[in-house]
Amino acid sequence: MRKATLLGCLFLTLALLFAAAPLAWAGTAFGGYWAGTWNCTPPPCQSHSGGMYVQFSHQGNQLGGEIVLRNTDSGDVYGILQNASLQNGSFTGTVLWGQAISGTSISGQVNGDVLEGSFSDPAMGKYAFTLKRESERQ
Repeated sequence: MRKATLLGCLFLTLALLFAAAPLAWAGTAFGGYWAGTWNCTPPPCQSHSGGMYVQFSHQGNQLGGEIVLRNTDSGDVYGILQNASLQNGSFTGTVLWGQAISGTSISGQVNGDVLEGSFSDPAMGKYAFTLKRESERQ
C-alpha cells in the first residue's frame, strides 16, 4: 500500500511539473531586456537601420513591453507593445509609437537568446529586426 501511495505521489508531482513547464518556458522565452538592430526592408527609408531595445514583460500568454528605435527618419522613437500574445515561442501584437492613434503590427520568433521578427505600418514601411537577450526579468 505504501509503494502505491509513493508511486501515486511521484506521478502526481511529474504531472504538475509537466503542466507548469509551458508557463515557465514562456517567461524564459521573452521576459527581460533585449537589444539589437532594425533594418528597413525594402528601403524607401532615409534611415536604413538603427538600434532597437525592448523591455518585455508578460503574464500567462499575454506580452507587453516598451520599445525604443534609434536612428529612424524621425530620430529616436518610443513605443508601447499592446495586445500581444505568446504561442509556441512566437508573438504577435501592436506597437503604439508616441502619441499615435493607430498601431503598427509586430511579430517575432525566439530561438534561445535570439529574437527575430518584423513590424510594418503603411506610413512607416516594413522593417526586420534581430535582438539578443541582455537580461532575464518579468
